[in-house]
Amino acid sequence: ISGAVAMPVLAETDELSINEVDFKVYENRIMHHTDEYDDEEQLILRRGQNFSVEIALSQPVKKVDVAFRFTLRKRIGGKRHTLTLINNNVPVSDSHVQTSVDLPANMHVGRYSFLVGVRTPSQHMAFFDKDDGCTVLFNPWCKEDDVYMEDQRGLKEYVMNESGGIWVGSHRRNRPMRWDFGQFDMISLETALFLIEKIPNRFRDQAALVIRHLSSALNSEDNNGVLEGNWSGDYAGGRR
Repeated sequence: ISGAVAMPVLAETDELSINEVDFKVYENRIMHHTDEYDDEEQLILRRGQNFSVEIALSQPVKKVDVAFRFTLRKRIGGKRHTLTLINNNVPVSDSHVQTSVDLPANMHVGRYSFLVGVRTPSQHMAFFDKDDGCTVLFNPWCKEDDVYMEDQRGLKEYVMNESGGIWVGSHRRNRPMRWDFGQFDMISLETALFLIEKIPNRFRDQAALVIRHLSSALNSEDNNGVLEGNWSGDYAGGRR
């Protein structure tokens, strides 16, 4: 072919390295409905959906296998949970690799450390460790997820709406009160993740089990949780 330039192949003495990985945080967060979270630099994803990355290599090669290893973070003992996803024979253009990762719909939720690896046909390998990792959430937009919600109005109201009303009072005398849910404030996400990391890894793929364990984790008396009951009759600092 006229004008074609042969793609060099790595020799045994050459070193392959990953110069940079663009996790396309802005674009991926929009696609995953997580762009409302305050920390714009954090990669927050939803399971059952793919996300795109671009990898810059130190050497031009024809194609590579790309591996993504996710390691779930935890605060209690037990087996380490890892997930490795591999894309084979990904073409390389001008030392850049464009690829995407399909997250399983039953992926465990929580914070992950995140390692990217590439391998050439000649078995040269290179790795890139994403220091701040990523966060994987449930996905009510995914039909295969436990929490799938078909109603678009319901998604807007119950997932995306940041304020609403809660009912207060007794069953005979009650009224709505405006409430700021603040689910996209980073303190809210960090608190939820802190509690989730107390849940054994084997339970963190099923929404019903996560909710059951979170209910227990909220109890300060038994589980060093968030809320402390008070039936003393003395409510100084609060409202009776």
